Amino acid sequence: MPRGAGGGAGRRAGSGRLAIVHAVRTDEFAGVERYVTEVSTSLAARGHRVAVIGGDPERMRAELPPNVPHQAARTVAQTAAALFDWRQVDLVHVHMTATEIAAALDAPVVLVLQRLAPEKDPDVALRAWARCRLADQGWRLVVAGSGERAGDLVRLAGELGVAGSVEFAGRVRDTDVLLAGASIFLATAPGEPFGLSVVEAMAHGLPVVAAAGGGHLETVADAGVLFPPGDVGAAAAALTELAGSRQRRVEVGRALRRRQQELYSLDHHVDRLEEVYREVVSGSRRRHSSH
Repeated sequence: MPRGAGGGAGRRAGSGRLAIVHAVRTDEFAGVERYVTEVSTSLAARGHRVAVIGGDPERMRAELPPNVPHQAARTVAQTAAALFDWRQVDLVHVHMTATEIAAALDAPVVLVLQRLAPEKDPDVALRAWARCRLADQGWRLVVAGSGERAGDLVRLAGELGVAGSVEFAGRVRDTDVLLAGASIFLATAPGEPFGLSVVEAMAHGLPVVAAAGGGHLETVADAGVLFPPGDVGAAAAALTELAGSRQRRVEVGRALRRRQQELYSLDHHVDRLEEVYREVVSGSRRRHSSH
């Protein structure tokens, strides 16, 4: 969010550069914290003035370059106090985590992360989950997302007898912790134009089981495990195969991460992030100048 004028430690960057604070309310170092360090490092290398609040103090300091200051903050109050010292900045990028959800999941997890809409075939995920019977081996299915099919899917889980092993997480704004805590990523949409959540899973080194259609043919391709769209049996067989071999999961996850780094790198992501930051700051300045 853009910040207004005032005192404090931060100063606006000049010559088109921005003063940015990344804030995360944890004292841990997992997916979201790694994302913060990687993006902050890249932004600083491009000449922006960047500071980071939150995350494990030792790990964050070790991962961040010397020119990116870091302040520890493990609670909302500590985060607010730290942000008070950085009032005079262009914007604050706040990362809310899904730690509470992830902490409750002490079993290996198959993660579905998508809108719960008819065109995404979310019922295929539940039917494949029931067919593969991984719950009998201690696995859990986490369905993160919202949409018009949400209520139907809860009822379907009950009808299939798998409600006890399915966690409906709802809409999750910050998905990094969920991705970091999952073992397999399941994408059932038969005609996904691109599939950002799939690429995010690839970046986390997650093995992806995806419907062989739409953007999955380009993003996942032969590095992951594809099944014919709508084929519940094939999806269940793919889940069973990956769940039964940790080595296979690691191999597929590594191949997908390499593919993500080659085709959908952090550098491209930060290019777009810079554009968004500039749009937000420019809009804020226009609004202030009109008053």
